[in-house]
Amino acid sequence: MADATKSPPIPAEASTSTEHTPLLSVFQPSTTPILPWYRRPDPMWVMIPMFILSCSYGATMTPLVVWIEEIVCEYQSRQTPESSIGSGSVGNGTSGQPLEDCTTPEVQALASKILMIFHLTMAIAALISTSYLSAMSDRLGRRFVLRVSAFGMTVYSVLLWLAAQYWRQLPLYFLVVPGFIEGFFGGSTTLIAAIYAYVADCTTTEERSIAFGRLVASIFLGQMIGPAMGGYLMKAFGGISFVLMAGLIVAFIWLILVVFFLPESNTHIQAGDPSADSVPTPSAAKFKLSHLNFFGALSIVFTARSPYVTSSALPLLITAHFMTIFAVGSQGIIVLYTGIRFHWGALQAGILLSVENSGRLLALLMVMPVVVSTYRRYHVGEKARRAQERQERAKSDNDDDEVNHDDVIEEELRRDKTQDVQLNLWLTRFGLSMSVAFYLAFALVTAGRQLFAITPLQSAATLYTPAMRSLLTSIVGPTQTGAVLGAVSVVEAVGGIISPLVFNMLYSKFVYTNPSVPFFLCAAALAAGVVCLLLVRPVMEPPRTGRRGEEAA
Repeated sequence: MADATKSPPIPAEASTSTEHTPLLSVFQPSTTPILPWYRRPDPMWVMIPMFILSCSYGATMTPLVVWIEEIVCEYQSRQTPESSIGSGSVGNGTSGQPLEDCTTPEVQALASKILMIFHLTMAIAALISTSYLSAMSDRLGRRFVLRVSAFGMTVYSVLLWLAAQYWRQLPLYFLVVPGFIEGFFGGSTTLIAAIYAYVADCTTTEERSIAFGRLVASIFLGQMIGPAMGGYLMKAFGGISFVLMAGLIVAFIWLILVVFFLPESNTHIQAGDPSADSVPTPSAAKFKLSHLNFFGALSIVFTARSPYVTSSALPLLITAHFMTIFAVGSQGIIVLYTGIRFHWGALQAGILLSVENSGRLLALLMVMPVVVSTYRRYHVGEKARRAQERQERAKSDNDDDEVNHDDVIEEELRRDKTQDVQLNLWLTRFGLSMSVAFYLAFALVTAGRQLFAITPLQSAATLYTPAMRSLLTSIVGPTQTGAVLGAVSVVEAVGGIISPLVFNMLYSKFVYTNPSVPFFLCAAALAAGVVCLLLVRPVMEPPRTGRRGEEAA
């Protein structure tokens, strides 16, 4: 019987594989039987769950903010009994609509600070854990990271539900405990990074933009349904408890899926043995103090070199992405802002978010595929024209024997890769520019109905997300994908710390005079990101190092 610990020999195809080869096929010997569908990694394994998870997240997003606002309202009424603040039934989400007396600058300022501490605690814990988990993604596999993240999500959901049940017996700042637990186990940034790495493992560079677009579409489909559904359920069931219990059930099902059913996608682990289970040796998972150096994960940004872009491209892309994540911090105050400016509650704010995400979904499912396919058809015609010119040139020079087909293939592959980089670069520039326009318009509107008129700007901005992920994973080698996405997770975690700190404090300060100031800051940060993207340049014609050059030497 063969020794089960030995890896099969790496086939010859692996030595000639490129980024255009699916990562899962490089190390799969031709003699290996095809695995059944339930053991075969595929993007659909994570796309469908991400739709359900994002739906659950969207359903709790606006009710959570309104619930915290109501708790603060009652808390302040206890501190000042003579005040009319909080008079009536508040604090338990009985209607899903904050009372008129609760939408005051005093209540909103304190609620904003509570939300800031909640998100800040989560982000700091995620920053510490992300460096370790991102380092383990390439060594232990994507499934390891997803298991850890799913466990943290489940515990977070349990604690949040308990807080909703017993909040009157708990101190006000107990709300930060669930956020710390989720961040400690990776948080949403680590989850998203692992999901993108999983999809990247299963696709080629040509397929990756579309695959990432479908993944983001599944997320936005959930976020399209979730906010309106959460606002309705909070109103229908007289509180937030039912919404949080539904989120707990979803998190537990996700945990069961990744522990017992999800196939591993990273075939580079275990010395390229695809038949080995992704259970590492004990020493591989050993925690080291060096893993707490979360900024060490950013070293890949400055050390990785790509033949397809200039040397400064990766730092510029990461900087632009940081500006995007920084601007996302304003999402936490949108519900508060619409409450005090337009007297909206969870249901109205949820409907707005659902409409926004509907437009995002249409942009990803209809606009992006059309743009990508049109761009590819144009370059297919260019490729055919170049092939015809080479044939005519070789025929006229009677030099057919000297044509090096390997060099021709290498040149065409490089052109394809560079064109993919160009396409994704322009999509990120366009998407971020639309975000700038959206936040400027959001800060200037004077009526709630006008917010629905500017949602197409936010829909167009959605093209940024899959294009940026595709760009970051395409300009590095397949063995560096996890490291780059880990660096992205660190940047997102740092942004998650700074963003709520800045925007919630800013909102607390200006809520009495001009609460739209944070959204002008969003537009300025995103404009800086656009400038960074404009400075990124693809490398069109690198020095020739093919075989023909070696023969001539």
